[in-house]
Amino acid sequence: MKHVFQWLLISIALAGFCPVATAELLVFAGAGMRAPLSELGRNFTQDNGTEVVYDFAGSGRLGGKVLMGVSPDLFIPGSDKWAEKLKDEGFIRKCVPLAYHTPVIITPKGTHKVGKINDLTRKDIRIALGDPEAAAIGRNNRKLFKRANLDPAAMNIVARGGDRQTAGAMG
Repeated sequence: MKHVFQWLLISIALAGFCPVATAELLVFAGAGMRAPLSELGRNFTQDNGTEVVYDFAGSGRLGGKVLMGVSPDLFIPGSDKWAEKLKDEGFIRKCVPLAYHTPVIITPKGTHKVGKINDLTRKDIRIALGDPEAAAIGRNNRKLFKRANLDPAAMNIVARGGDRQTAGAMG
């Protein structure tokens, strides 16, 4: 992914999406991409001397900023819905998939309580999920549960939120 991101940033600079004289690239990115993109941005700055400045937030908030006239050099939403909307309205020239949300089950080291997806309905299993109204991964989870014929109301969901909110709630 490092090479894909660097290729995207270099392509943006060379294609004239931002002024050649700029020493800064503004990147709007979904909050869930904070960790990998921050590291890639530091590496890009170190290698190329161009500062990468991020605005990490939900796709809707970032898309709204674009609609209000704030133009990032690169938009990496957590949802392709926003990329397509902005492309259809002429704010984005081209959409290229960079990453995909892949739901995973993370358990404390040494815990073997979850062996199959149906175990998520057990009351002794505490679950933190992305908010389906605020996070693309939350909507993906909702679709996954529907396909698996699981009712989230039967789950012991102790936290819903975005990137850092959910992780902090499980503390």
